[in-house]
Amino acid sequence: MNATISHLTDDKEERILLSRVLDKAEACRTRNFLTYTPFLSPRVQMLANRLLATHDGTYHLFGGYSGAERNMLFFLPDYETALPDPTDPDCPICALQTKFTAENPLTHRDFLGALLGSGISREKLGDILVADTHCTVVLQKELQHFLQENMVKAGRAKLQWMPLPLSQVEAPPPTTQDIQDTVSSLRLDAVCATGFSLSRTKAAAQITAGNVSHNYKTCLKPEQAIHVGDVISARGFGKFHVETIGGQSRKGRTFIHLKRYQ
Repeated sequence: MNATISHLTDDKEERILLSRVLDKAEACRTRNFLTYTPFLSPRVQMLANRLLATHDGTYHLFGGYSGAERNMLFFLPDYETALPDPTDPDCPICALQTKFTAENPLTHRDFLGALLGSGISREKLGDILVADTHCTVVLQKELQHFLQENMVKAGRAKLQWMPLPLSQVEAPPPTTQDIQDTVSSLRLDAVCATGFSLSRTKAAAQITAGNVSHNYKTCLKPEQAIHVGDVISARGFGKFHVETIGGQSRKGRTFIHLKRYQ
């Protein structure tokens, strides 16, 4: 199976995380009890799903609420058919919320920096949901009291964290834009040019500068092939999802439909 991991990724950190995924799957299979991973990024989740394609056990991704981006991977023993109830005291995920004033606004970067600065590792944290006047953090329950006691400031704002039931966790609605256009080819630079309203030359420059990620991994190849379902992001420009790829126009250009997130 290590050969399979090596085939999926050449990134050392991703390989370590995927090895831990296999360890949790094997522990559940051989000892028949619930196991789970730390929070995984969308890219590692994608790789884990490929890795577990032939896994004969039951597993689920769950990040504390429906639609979470960062999720833990749960492996269920044969006597369980569903994930732990989020209201159960033994559920390993919890949420905390803090308020701040509109006069002293804070961003996702402010909170992430403060959280990591307090000594909490990223794999212990789920989504960080920032609204106009409050922030909700999903995290492993074992760190609840540590965060409440140690992360009391972000930027200039003083914070007071209060528990929030997982049933009340809601992500702020994303601002999206539908883009329907044609591209000369299904290369990363051509699709980025359309998705981010750039010239193809500038899109290629962003890619070779290391500012563009394809399916959550930095890609330096402007010629990278693009497929339906791909997620592409660029530093300072946001991200978009490739919704559909259609046929060709009379001039030989390919129809595409993108959903861009502001």
